[in-house]
Amino acid sequence: MTARRVGPIASRWPDLPGRETWIAALLFTGLTIAFAYPLTFHPATLRFPTGPDGDLGWYLLAWDTHAFLHKPWAIFDANIYYPQRLTLAYSESMIGIALFAAPVIWLTGNLVLAANFVSILSSALCGLGTYVLARRLKMSIAAAAIAGIIFECAPPRFFRIGQIHLTSVQWIPFGLAALHAYFDSGGKRYLRLAAACVTLQALSSGHGAVFIALALLTFAAVRVGLGEPVRPVRWARDLGASGVLLLLPIALMFVPYLAVQREVGLKRGLGTWVPNYWAFLASPSHLHRRLLSLVTDVDVNAMAGSFLFPGYLALLLAAAAIFWRTRPSTSDGADSSDARNPGAGVALRIAILASVAFAAVLTALALVPVVGRPTVRLLDPRTVAVAWAAAAILGALALAMQNRPAIGDRRPVLLLTCAALGWILLSIARPLMGAGNGLVAEYFTNVAPVGVPARSFVGDVPSSASFNRRWDGGPPGQFSVRWRGFLTVGQSGSYSFATTSDDGSQLFVRNRLVVDNGGAHGPQTRSGTVDLERGSHPIVLTYSQFGAGAELTWAWSRGGRSFTPVPAWALSQRRVPYGTVLGARAADWATVGLGILVVIAAAWYVRRVFVNDRPVGQWLDARRRDPRVFYGLLTLVAFALALGPPYGAWRYVYWLPGLNLIRETSRFTLIVLLGLAILAGIGFDRMTRGRAMRTRRTLAMLIGVWLLAEYAAMPMAVRPADAEIPAIDRWLAGRPKPFAVAEVPVVMPGDPGGVEGRQAAYMVHSTAHWQKTVNGYSGWRTDLHHQLYAEMAAFPDETSIKSLSDLNVTYVVVHADSYPPAEWAAVEERLRRFSARLRLEHVEGSGRVYALQGTDK
Repeated sequence: MTARRVGPIASRWPDLPGRETWIAALLFTGLTIAFAYPLTFHPATLRFPTGPDGDLGWYLLAWDTHAFLHKPWAIFDANIYYPQRLTLAYSESMIGIALFAAPVIWLTGNLVLAANFVSILSSALCGLGTYVLARRLKMSIAAAAIAGIIFECAPPRFFRIGQIHLTSVQWIPFGLAALHAYFDSGGKRYLRLAAACVTLQALSSGHGAVFIALALLTFAAVRVGLGEPVRPVRWARDLGASGVLLLLPIALMFVPYLAVQREVGLKRGLGTWVPNYWAFLASPSHLHRRLLSLVTDVDVNAMAGSFLFPGYLALLLAAAAIFWRTRPSTSDGADSSDARNPGAGVALRIAILASVAFAAVLTALALVPVVGRPTVRLLDPRTVAVAWAAAAILGALALAMQNRPAIGDRRPVLLLTCAALGWILLSIARPLMGAGNGLVAEYFTNVAPVGVPARSFVGDVPSSASFNRRWDGGPPGQFSVRWRGFLTVGQSGSYSFATTSDDGSQLFVRNRLVVDNGGAHGPQTRSGTVDLERGSHPIVLTYSQFGAGAELTWAWSRGGRSFTPVPAWALSQRRVPYGTVLGARAADWATVGLGILVVIAAAWYVRRVFVNDRPVGQWLDARRRDPRVFYGLLTLVAFALALGPPYGAWRYVYWLPGLNLIRETSRFTLIVLLGLAILAGIGFDRMTRGRAMRTRRTLAMLIGVWLLAEYAAMPMAVRPADAEIPAIDRWLAGRPKPFAVAEVPVVMPGDPGGVEGRQAAYMVHSTAHWQKTVNGYSGWRTDLHHQLYAEMAAFPDETSIKSLSDLNVTYVVVHADSYPPAEWAAVEERLRRFSARLRLEHVEGSGRVYALQGTDK
């Protein structure tokens, strides 16, 4: 009976959906309608309270739909942020989502209805996709339904439903289901279907593209790492020309994003990485809030920026997938090793407990601040990360040795064990030496490094790249940095130092000013000389940026030799003997050497396993096909990326292509939730395996009801939609084209969304005529528009009128009702004063259109 229940999707998918699939689709659609009440009952007039992001979503759907019919070849040349080009690449393109919204917009013209429709549709598809994926993994119908409910309705995903670019991650589970089907059956159509899902996800959401790439890379790493034969020629042949064509849109879409990053520097810096630990306990559901109030009076939801708690039952079921023991069965590769080598259990527990305890001690030390220096900790967070990595390696190695069948040649195992343990010990000991770990850096938002720093870091090396990396999307117009610590020299003698900076920089060695390159100036080099004894010497290097270009390099020389960059190994946060510095350098080289040796030993071991030990190959094959391995690892990787400082992994990967556009690391919890959902489904099947069908059904119903009760937060927070376009903007649609527009005021006191909210509304206004507009919102803007909006705040005056004229702006739309009465009187007076430069073209309602003289087309 169980086999027949698995059949409909496991064997036929992705053929035409059968009855089971349609019933599942109805279930998940009904859940979305219920959980999003009352919006689902009034989708044309209510909106989610998402602020400027909601208006941005309306605009993007409208622009894509407009471009589909009028200029699909130039879809990335959106009409916002004039005169910049490729401005759709400043944020999510949402092209894949617009494919579903376009019919609604064409039929009704209602952007609110279109946005709500795709939000509801994507939510239901997330549940259905997870259900299909679970069935592909041979779970029971009940387990698949549980997995679908968790991924669809849990707070980390469902309560982002108003952020269309985040909630539309439905193609990830569908793509993984197709990929599993390909590797299980070898059918070429499954690989091509996976390619189609990847493209749909990339077109729908840039965040989703990063998420599906993370899932696929982890999938490949697990499969290959556990012995999957690497057959690139076969995979390419199976993908075929049709598969390449399916992936081609991703390459075409990548081009404008790459061009924007190079032309205007659109990237997210490490400054976007903020603590988010309270958010992992936050949830808007009635039950979660009630249970949390029983143990604490702290309003967790008020302290958290997002809702990331996946639910108690989801965590329990996911834990059951890993720890619930079933009866050993040689026919079940996932369980056949549970009873193998029971005598190794004590060694396994000791190894894991010892490594975890050691990592916990280092974690505590990393949290302790140095007395009098609150920005410095006894240990760098990287030390803690290495310690936990070591704990994981030791645990995995012990587990592997516990379950590994006997192998005749022990040399590969011995070499691998010794090299791995040596690498672990060196990786832990190296940071404890306190040498060559960089300087303490303090960043200020004023041109002089005084007062309370805006941000502080340990382990910094002075350079232009360093301070560019520390600011969100690039440094501000004016700022300063102070690096302090110790410089270690190996020989006594006369040392020369030089800084090349734009603007000012100064170097103090032993409280003496050695290099004075201060003041506001272009790139220039200054140098100085000082006598130093062998050992460590206190240094302070300051940099001040007054505006325009920002540049800093720092070099040294000894005995009249040529200048070379000051090496990182010579910079420490505390005074250390020169011998310790030499030891640290030797440890660095030894760590690299041992890492290479680990790889060589592992390759030797794997070769011996596959050549001589068939039981090991069978053991690896069982783990490769065990979904707990992949989805457990995927959950851990995504969780590490989602964590805020200081323990998350974001600091090590944020610079990678694609990742440098992620605004909030907490969004990786969408992948965490998918992994938990699949593990929860597996956990249910493991817990109920061997029980009577009636008992299984009863338990499934109880768990389903508990999940729905646990996630319920109806009525959902909504408010009336305000997407009505002013009549004055609709009047512009009848003017001779092309023309360029600016709308004011830029921002007024009391604006709910600030400058961003006002600019997002003006973007929606531009959908009436689709002509170029200087207004725009994407969470990021160019320096040109930062300056332009600051000048337009005083419109009309000489500066703002000149700037708009220089950009060949044709019309300025003035919304009189947006100004406070007292301020409007002053604006109206200035409009009369500049009547020679601003010709009144039309008045309708509270809106006015002025033509800039000299730019009328």
